[in-house]
Amino acid sequence: MEQLSRKEFEIEQRRFFIMNQAETLFAERGYEGTTMSEIADASELALATVYHCFQSKEDIFLALVEKKIEEFLEFIKEDTNLSKDASEKISRIINAQVRYFERNKKFFKILIFMNQFKIFSWINEQGAKGRIERRFMDYLTFVADIISDGKNEGTFADFDPMDMSFSLTGMLQFLIYRWILEGENRPISLFAKSAITVFLSGLQRPIKKESLNK
Repeated sequence: MEQLSRKEFEIEQRRFFIMNQAETLFAERGYEGTTMSEIADASELALATVYHCFQSKEDIFLALVEKKIEEFLEFIKEDTNLSKDASEKISRIINAQVRYFERNKKFFKILIFMNQFKIFSWINEQGAKGRIERRFMDYLTFVADIISDGKNEGTFADFDPMDMSFSLTGMLQFLIYRWILEGENRPISLFAKSAITVFLSGLQRPIKKESLNK
């Protein structure tokens, strides 16, 4: 990895700080209700300095999305590497994803309640489409590889691993969405437990009757 110069490092640190302040404001006032001037004030920086780091408010938001995806994948991999069994790895992925969403619920609330079509248009306009897609596909491929390993072990049924990876991702997103809409009244760990039971029950290879009779 190429080492940053002192100036580049300072700029990256400043960008990171601005993003954190913007995330707090987006959560408190909504994306539309937050201005670049307010982000500059919260960051205790001149407005021109903020614009030197980010072209627009949309640019800040997309940088946040990229950062969260990178952190999320690193968090998932670190937790999953503690196990060698495919079923246990899937369980760890689900638990880790739920914990990550809970720790970062401020950001994901912003994401869930924003206009998704607007976000996709920003991704295309700002040139971030390729970067965000690659990071998302890294996660999907990581999960698919584990499912593929489970198939090779004879633990999982003969489903397409990437199809199952997309299915797991969609299921977890809607469970977390429901948790937020319900006002977080139930522990999110209960949603993780349900997801593990349902997903692994459908994924596991059926036991043949003759095996049961032995």
